[in-house]
Amino acid sequence: NPVRQAGLWWVISGGPYHGLLFTAGAFVLPRLQTLAAMLLGQFGIAGLLLALAGLIAVNSRPQSAQWALLWVFASFAAFAVGYNSADSDAYLIPSFVAFAVWMGWGVAAVLDILRVANPWWQPVAVAALALATFANAIPARAGADASRNREAEAYGEAVLQAAPPGAIIVTAEDRDTFALWYEREAVQSRRDVTIVVERLLGFDWYRESLRWTYPNLQLPADGAANVASSLAALNGGPVCHTVLDSAAVLNCDR
Repeated sequence: NPVRQAGLWWVISGGPYHGLLFTAGAFVLPRLQTLAAMLLGQFGIAGLLLALAGLIAVNSRPQSAQWALLWVFASFAAFAVGYNSADSDAYLIPSFVAFAVWMGWGVAAVLDILRVANPWWQPVAVAALALATFANAIPARAGADASRNREAEAYGEAVLQAAPPGAIIVTAEDRDTFALWYEREAVQSRRDVTIVVERLLGFDWYRESLRWTYPNLQLPADGAANVASSLAALNGGPVCHTVLDSAAVLNCDR
C-alpha cells in the first residue's frame, strides 16, 4: 500500500527482502555446484568450449563490452548464489545471457579460423551449428511451454471446492496463495470465502488490504500465538488451512 513516502520507498527498495541478501550460508557451496551443473545442462560441453573461445578472443571486441558482460555475469551469479530464497536461481538469467554472448564471440572466432583454413569449412560449420540449435530447441520447447500446465488452477479449484460455505482459508506459501487469489479475484469463484496469508499478517499494509477486501473480517492482534483459533473465535465461521503436495488440499478446524 505505497500511498505514503515511507511505504513507497519500502516497496521500490525491496524492504521485506533485505534480510535475504547474502545470507545463504551453508547453501553457498551446493548452489555453486548447481550453477556449474546448470551451465553444463543449458549449453553443453560445446557451448562451454565456445564461451571459453569467446573469452580468449575478447581482444577483438570493445573493452567496454567485455567489462559490461563480466560485470553482469559475476554480479548476478553472486546475487543468485548468496540470496537466501528457494527460487534464487531465477536471477541467473542475466548471467546466462552474458554467457550466450561469449558463445557468440566464440562462434565468430572459430568461423574466422575455419574461413582462413578452408573457405568451404565455414558454411559447413554454420549449417551444422544451425541444425544443432534447432535440434536442441525442439525438445526444450516442451519444457518451456507452460500453456497446458493447469497445476495451479487445478489446485485452486480443488481447494475452493473443498471449502465449506463462508470459510476463512489460511495460506502459508506463494503457491497456495497465488492460486487462490487467481481463482477468487480473476475467475470470481467462491466469493463467499476469505483468504488470509498468515505470514503477511505482521505487515500493516496487508492488514489494511484485508480490511478493504473483507470489511466484515475481524483480525487477531499482531503476534497472536494461534492465528486460526483467533480467527475462528473472532469471526465464528469455519477456518481452514491449505495443504500442499497432498491429496487432501484443505484441513478445516470445523
